[in-house]
Amino acid sequence: MELSVLKALLERWHIEIPKLDREDGLSERIKAQKLVHLLQNKLYKADLLYGYGMYIHGPYSPGLSRDYYELAARDSDISSGRLSEEVTDKVDEIRTDCEDFRREGELDEVLALEILGTTLFFAKGYSEPERVVAAVMTAKPKLKGREEEIKRALTFLTSRGYLRSEVE
Repeated sequence: MELSVLKALLERWHIEIPKLDREDGLSERIKAQKLVHLLQNKLYKADLLYGYGMYIHGPYSPGLSRDYYELAARDSDISSGRLSEEVTDKVDEIRTDCEDFRREGELDEVLALEILGTTLFFAKGYSEPERVVAAVMTAKPKLKGREEEIKRALTFLTSRGYLRSEVE
């Protein structure tokens, strides 16, 4: 993705770009990783794609990480790109969706994004809800005791169009 487009996305989500490469910027990096992951799934398009694998805080893209570190280092040299109306609408929709999920479960923002992102990651690979929940619990032991949150995330992701009713 062009750095100018990434900058526009992160600004739209109110992610503090200068914090991305600082020690105190972990929550900003987690938010960026999960929000771009959700956006890619919501758009169903390959032109924004970053490859993701499972990591400590859920789905993680080394390519995205490389891009946002470069963006943070060169922030003042890069102007915000233009987002299409479709992407702008989806970015705003995802922000609203994440806030709705967070509020419903009374979760902090980063934890809500970790649950949504990790559930989405595994839901794309398994068709049975029980297998999705088991995979999330195995990958994220810190979510032990949050099985209901994971099930709620699965239902939420399907109802909001991140999954094409693949998991029923």
